[in-house]
Amino acid sequence: MRFSKAERGFLPMIQQPSTTAQLLEVFTLLQNMRESQPVAYDPATEIWHLFGYDEVEQMLNDSQHFSAAALPHAPHARHRLALDAPSHHLIRGVIKQALAPREVNQLAPYIHTTVQTLLNQYRSSGSIEMMHDLITPLVMSSLAELVGIPSEQREDLQRTISTLVVLPHSEQMGRAIADLSPFLLPLLEQRRRQPEFDLLSRLLTAEVDGMHLPEPEVISFCCLLLVMEYETMIHLLGNAIYCLASRPEVCARLRHVPAPIYSTIEEVLRFLPPVWIVERTTVSDVTLGAQRIPAHARISAWIVSANRDARYFVQPEQFDIDRIPNRHLSFGDSGMHFCVGVCLVRLLASITLTQLVHQCNDLALPPEHILETVKTPTAFGLKNLPLTFQPLPLS
Repeated sequence: MRFSKAERGFLPMIQQPSTTAQLLEVFTLLQNMRESQPVAYDPATEIWHLFGYDEVEQMLNDSQHFSAAALPHAPHARHRLALDAPSHHLIRGVIKQALAPREVNQLAPYIHTTVQTLLNQYRSSGSIEMMHDLITPLVMSSLAELVGIPSEQREDLQRTISTLVVLPHSEQMGRAIADLSPFLLPLLEQRRRQPEFDLLSRLLTAEVDGMHLPEPEVISFCCLLLVMEYETMIHLLGNAIYCLASRPEVCARLRHVPAPIYSTIEEVLRFLPPVWIVERTTVSDVTLGAQRIPAHARISAWIVSANRDARYFVQPEQFDIDRIPNRHLSFGDSGMHFCVGVCLVRLLASITLTQLVHQCNDLALPPEHILETVKTPTAFGLKNLPLTFQPLPLS
């Protein structure tokens, strides 16, 4: 998340924070850019950067002028649902059916049981390393359950995915399709003969305008979900638990008044989103703010900056679980490129946070502990999240 200082000092140095202690400095720099240059060009990298809410929202919702398929570092863009209309129509339509809220919510009992099983292992000790002990196994098992991967294959699947998520994004999907296809192809053949209540079966049977998704695209989408959405879900859960552990008054309130859990998740998505930057390429000349941007230009839209734009959020630097409505842009646009895992990630977060605040009192970081962040160019997540707590009686 870094762009070089421009030749004439046009842009300040903004880089991904390596620890949570550096967040305030980064947010201050982003605020300065929003107020002084909401659309800024960096000649050193030849990238246009968007910092204001209006400009970021315009880019996300305008597939006529901004394309995700044409990114120069994205040779496998078509497998990342980066296609633009009309090629996108069939893929997106089938996936919306297969990942509709009603379908995803069937996972709720499984997620609830999995969270409880994981928490039970650490209740007596009063301490847990959240990223390793709870979040990673929860996300992995939930995705595998959703897709329909048998339990006996999940340990091997976890090892495979752990090698993929550390690759540069330009390499991930090609490797993911090669490495994960041995898990998915035999299952696809089984589901074709005998459908079950899982995502693979729904992707095979769903149709849009009488058309079914080709099987190579079914495989590609499942690879996308298992690798890229895996990262997003882990980062969101880690960021959410970090926000709560830093604010004991919020935990206490959620314990006694559970209704705000949904607005709490939305505030986490605004305040400390898992995806900080979304990239596009201009298809033709376009105006953003007062700037005319030429065709074939690379664009980096700073979601994390737009989410703190004071024109749309009162006291944007405050973490406020009563912020309703909350028009954050953390799941991208509401149309063509809408986050494919939105229903699942919200379900995971609501169940996990609810069980956590009702079973773990006094969630706290070790004194003076500095959290390291994951090194990634466009996202924000934690490497580790050690917490102590006082176990509460199970109801």
